[in-house]
Amino acid sequence: MVIDSKKIDSFNKDILLIELASNPGGIDKEYVLSKNLKLIVSLGIPGKEMPKAAGRYIKEIIDKII
Repeated sequence: MVIDSKKIDSFNKDILLIELASNPGGIDKEYVLSKNLKLIVSLGIPGKEMPKAAGRYIKEIIDKII
């Protein structure tokens, strides 16, 4: 979980969260919805819509880390 309840509580109440990570995602969706915040769930969009570009970007990050 990347965006947990503690982080969510610090957000402005007018925020729009967009979940793009692969399943299961990185946002505590149940908590977001319990706080009546706006959330769009589109899991894995980068890999589904632009797999080559997403792959190149991931490779660049891995190369920098190594």
